[in-house]
Amino acid sequence: MKQYFEETGAGKAFFELLRAGLWGREPESAFFTTLQPEDWRQILVMAQKQAVLGLIYAGVSRLPKPLMPGQQAVLRLYGLAEQIRRKNREIAAVTQEICGWFEEAGLEPIVLKGHSVGAFYAEPDLRQPGDLDLFFHRDYDRVVPIVQARGISVELDAHHDTFVYQGIVVELHREPCDLVRKSRVCYEPAFQDRGEGRMRVLEPTGNAFLILMHAALHFMASGLGLRQFCDWAVLLQHLVRQKEWNEVIKLMEEQGAGCFAREFTVLAVEILGVNGPWQVEVLHKSRKNLRQVLLHELIRQGNFGERDLPQKGELKKWLGYASRKFLMTCRVYPFYPDYIWMRSRKRIGSLFRRLFGRKK
Repeated sequence: MKQYFEETGAGKAFFELLRAGLWGREPESAFFTTLQPEDWRQILVMAQKQAVLGLIYAGVSRLPKPLMPGQQAVLRLYGLAEQIRRKNREIAAVTQEICGWFEEAGLEPIVLKGHSVGAFYAEPDLRQPGDLDLFFHRDYDRVVPIVQARGISVELDAHHDTFVYQGIVVELHREPCDLVRKSRVCYEPAFQDRGEGRMRVLEPTGNAFLILMHAALHFMASGLGLRQFCDWAVLLQHLVRQKEWNEVIKLMEEQGAGCFAREFTVLAVEILGVNGPWQVEVLHKSRKNLRQVLLHELIRQGNFGERDLPQKGELKKWLGYASRKFLMTCRVYPFYPDYIWMRSRKRIGSLFRRLFGRKK
């Protein structure tokens, strides 16, 4: 009988380290007394795959010395954690600078996604950062010219425009998220005070909906890992109360993603120890078999899943890729069926264009 990673000694220790790093507490020693070097190797490989090395390091650093992995592993983790801290400081400085460009012109840049929830981590500098996402709820036609006026090249796209500044990828959004159908959510800005200064984020309901919807879309399309799962957990713990949850679940159900929202949330309760006044209702409507499938997929897919597509003309590799995507679609279908039906024709057309090199 197949044993999943989370059922192994290494898997149980991994999630205990993740919880310890996420909430800033000491790991329970019982998970680590029988670990072997191979178990630690699996833990570190999984941490890298899931882009949670900083959180795992935070957990390891709180272990009693006899229970830590070997010195070489600890030093490697420390070095990687310092790189993550440095990158976060760089992004924080760039965020303040770039937002300043737009604010000088009378615009209101709103920071989206992971960077907007990083402050809720026990050690914010250990959340592994990604791109910087900025949303403009008005006057978007003025945004790109402001960047170009500084001599910076902007890559234009139907979904979001992109540029690179000081090595950091910045995405400019007309809309916070590419939804499969229109939503009645009102994206209102709110201010968040952070060590490096004040920045605009979305108000709690809009932010919770966006973080959850963004996770659902990536889960269905290319894959999703535990970094985004942790983002949802800290947002749930710190900002989502009964009122916000009632509104968020209605919005998710209107998008057809209510199943994903519930199971993703219940996993945060069961696996990461989140708690809140909304959890009794959510637990009551959850299905254990779906939660297990969801967790297996998060572990299998990793951070944003499979993104390296075969080259044009590599038929054998494309057939393997298409087979894997089909099997993944069958597994994830129950969580967000509307996505599959509303996006399938578009995705199949894109696949054939990539395979045969046909232009739109």
